[in-house]
Amino acid sequence: MPRLKYFLLIALMFIVTGCQSGNPDKPVQGPALNPPAPVSPAPTLPAPPPKLNPVTGLVSKADKSAVVAVMVENTPEARPQSGLDKAEVVYEMYAEGGITRFMALYHENDATVVGPVRSARTYFVTMVRQWNAGYAHAGGNQDALDLLRKWGIQDLDEIYRLPEPYWRDSSRRAPHNLYTNTERLRRFIKQPGRLPTWPFEEISASGGPAQSVTIPFNSFTKTTYRYDPASGIYLRFIGDRPHADKVTGAQLEAANVIIQYAVHRPGGDEPGAVDITLSGKGRAEYLREGKKYSGYWQKPGLDQETEFFLEDGTRFKLRPGNTWIEVVPTTMKPIYQ
Repeated sequence: MPRLKYFLLIALMFIVTGCQSGNPDKPVQGPALNPPAPVSPAPTLPAPPPKLNPVTGLVSKADKSAVVAVMVENTPEARPQSGLDKAEVVYEMYAEGGITRFMALYHENDATVVGPVRSARTYFVTMVRQWNAGYAHAGGNQDALDLLRKWGIQDLDEIYRLPEPYWRDSSRRAPHNLYTNTERLRRFIKQPGRLPTWPFEEISASGGPAQSVTIPFNSFTKTTYRYDPASGIYLRFIGDRPHADKVTGAQLEAANVIIQYAVHRPGGDEPGAVDITLSGKGRAEYLREGKKYSGYWQKPGLDQETEFFLEDGTRFKLRPGNTWIEVVPTTMKPIYQ
C-alpha cells in the first residue's frame, strides 16, 4: 500500500509539471502592454507676413538700406529722360526761370541709366537730408554746396568730388548729356537711408473724382496726370504728349500723386532762382485711384520726414507703388477734371 501511494505521488508530479511547461516550442506570453498614446502633429504656424518696402508698400525684393537721390534735368533739350521709370519717389520743383527739375529716389530699385544729371539746389538738399540719401548731382548753386558740407550729406558730386560713376552721351550736346548708374553710385554710399513711415492701405475717406490734373508750371512744362482705370494708376504727360523713358520707351506713371503747396520766394545766388520753404506746414492734395483728397503736409524739423494728412488729421494712406510729389507755389491753381 505504501508503495502504491509512492507511485501515485510520482504520477501526480508529472501531470502538474506537464501542465506548467506546455508546448516547448511555443513562446511564453508576457503580460499585455498598453499601446502607445497617439502623437499629435505639431501645429502649423502661419507664415510670417512678407517684408514690405517702406517707400512703396510693395513686397520687398532686395535687402538694401541706402537711398540714392539723383538730380535730373527737365528742360526740353533733356527730354526724354532716362531712369525716372525706375524711381520709387520723384520730386518735381522749380529750379530757376520757370524751369522745373526732378530729384529721383531709389531705395530698392536700380536704374542702369539715369539722367541727364544736373546741378543741386538748396531746397533739394533739404529733402536729401530728410532721406539721408547719397546725393548725385553735377555742381550746384553755392548755397547748396555749402549746405552739403555743413550738414555732412553723402555728396556724390560729379564735378568736384566723384566723376567715376558718370559718363557723357555723345548723341546729345552738353550740358544735357551727363548720365549715371544707381548701382555704381551705391558703391560710394556709406550710410543707410532714413526711410518714411508712410501708411499703404485701402482708403476709407471719400474723395472727389479726379480723372486728371494739370499743373501749369510754365508754357513748356505743363505737367498732366491722367487716370487709367484699367491699371488704377495715373499716366504722366508733358503738354499733350506722353512723358516716356528714353531707354524703354515706356510712359511714366504714378500710383500716387501728391501736390504739396509751399511758399516760394526769390532767393539763391543765380538769376531767376527761388527759395522754397519745405519745413513747417502747408496745404496738400492727393490723387489715387481716380479720386482727389485734400489735407495738409507737415515737417517739424530738418531731420523729420514730411508727413501727409487728410483734413481730419489722419494720415493719408497711399496706394502701394511709386509716388510723384509735385511741389508748387501756394498761389498755383492746378486744373482738375
